[in-house]
Amino acid sequence: MKKFVLTGLAILLALSLSTCEIAPVVVEGGSGFTDVVYSADGKSLTLYLDGAVVPQTKASRALTDDLAKMGYDYFEVVFFHREAITGGASGGSITDSGIIARASWEIGQSVGITGVHRTYGGVDYGTVMGIPALLDVSGDAAEISTAVIFIGRKSDKTLLAVGRIVSTDHDSTAVITNATKSVTFQVAALTAGVAAVLDGSGPPATYIATGSSFLTAVDGPNQGSPEDIDDPDNATVPNTLVKMLSIGGVVFPLFELAQEEPAIAAVYNIGCTGNYPDYEEGIRISSIGGVVTKREPRYPAGGGFYNYANFTIDQRTGVDFNNNKDADEQFNNRIEFMFDTDTKKTIKSLFAITFSIPVYALTSENASSLSSETPAETWYIRPGYGTYMYDLDDGEDGPGGMILLGTNIDGHDPISVITRPW
Repeated sequence: MKKFVLTGLAILLALSLSTCEIAPVVVEGGSGFTDVVYSADGKSLTLYLDGAVVPQTKASRALTDDLAKMGYDYFEVVFFHREAITGGASGGSITDSGIIARASWEIGQSVGITGVHRTYGGVDYGTVMGIPALLDVSGDAAEISTAVIFIGRKSDKTLLAVGRIVSTDHDSTAVITNATKSVTFQVAALTAGVAAVLDGSGPPATYIATGSSFLTAVDGPNQGSPEDIDDPDNATVPNTLVKMLSIGGVVFPLFELAQEEPAIAAVYNIGCTGNYPDYEEGIRISSIGGVVTKREPRYPAGGGFYNYANFTIDQRTGVDFNNNKDADEQFNNRIEFMFDTDTKKTIKSLFAITFSIPVYALTSENASSLSSETPAETWYIRPGYGTYMYDLDDGEDGPGGMILLGTNIDGHDPISVITRPW
């Protein structure tokens, strides 16, 4: 079953664009002043710009605990505007001709965003679009105005949701004028998770990878042919060999790899509760570079201990990304992997993988001089957050993010466990 990386999110974000100063007012029962107000129903928040504040009340902080329970507690909002270019331009930073307004905050903190570009006639920020890291225009270039919000966890910067502007306080569009007081961001949660479903053809029980984020090209029509097994396009549900494996009495989807193959393609699809194309251009690859990590299969045993599979652990199979490698390119939510079971002759064994891909929102440039020198945040696309990304994904509603793989494993033979700390 595909699960949410971020569960329970149905949030609308209202961003106040009023630049007038609000005089401090002492309110009985209040507790100071704030430039961010959370709604009591957990569906909106209002940000005040340019130093404006409002009295903070218990009601205005009501969203804090709910957000923490849902797993997310950190936000970054980015606005970008660049006037049309005629006659071409090249070299230099996009901030030479563009205006960037950016702010990051965690729940309970002030936001402090300033410098959002707007005009009397209005600027439309409704479409999330990609912008280059450097200016390189051979001819004319149209005006660009775009905005996006990232939502996730402060502790490890796992990206859990993205959002775009859908309306303002005076209109059902994303056009921001000098008179605009607030804008509303509609947010979509990212989804992920492996799955194995009984196909009904047993006994013995057999499974298919319907609804799984992770798929392989192992069982294609020309299995063993380099023209088939190494093609990510062939990583489909019918071509994925999956079974259920009991480890210490707990069952997990096991994805089988072919032996002695120099290149086996696989993919991991990051889903979205909204229409992903509405947001995809705003998620850009960071220059830091992603990491695929092989680990021993494990799951929590309680009390700070973990159950590890008591079986031969694969030390030979190689794995790496096959895409999402180029800095500043748009993140591809169909993440491609390539496995090598041939170079070191993988034997009958188990292992698990997890991954982390660094990304940023819209642009890696700091906020422009019209705002503040706020640096861009680096976020991470992962199959799970916190230490859960190192626990096996059970194919159900568990929080684990690691993918269990093996070669020549009989799914009907239970495997014992060794319990130890991290």
